[in-house]
Amino acid sequence: MKLLAVLVVIVIVIVAVLALAFLKSGGNYKSKDLLTENEKEFFFRLKRALSGYEIFPQVSMGAILNPNASRNDRRYHQIRGTFSQKIVDFLICEGKTLKTVAIVELDDRTHSAERDQKRDAMLQSAGYHVIRCDSRKKSSEEEIRARIELLSLAVSKK
Repeated sequence: MKLLAVLVVIVIVIVAVLALAFLKSGGNYKSKDLLTENEKEFFFRLKRALSGYEIFPQVSMGAILNPNASRNDRRYHQIRGTFSQKIVDFLICEGKTLKTVAIVELDDRTHSAERDQKRDAMLQSAGYHVIRCDSRKKSSEEEIRARIELLSLAVSKK
């Protein structure tokens, strides 16, 4: 009988320790960095190159796109589902108006040309300009500034 009581206490202690460890770990979730090291380096290069602009990293396409259909249209949620879980790398906006000037995608090993074409077509059909930068080529600050300023002129004329 004493042996059974000892075993029950041991099992209770083990279950309690495991439960406590699970709760301390945050359960099913853990934090992660907003940007990879490569994206951080590029973000700060963008900031240096585009001092008069606001740069928003990791923006949900659901925040910048809407389906071209009424909410009452049965296709609304189907269309929204094609983009709502996707993320753009960097959203570049005019500093004073926050009008979107461009979407900058940093192409690295995680990007697929076929998927990128579909995403670009989606964004371009909504009127956005997409700039793709190859992460291996490291565009200079001057090159980045020139590309964005050209687009900014077009956006400000709208």
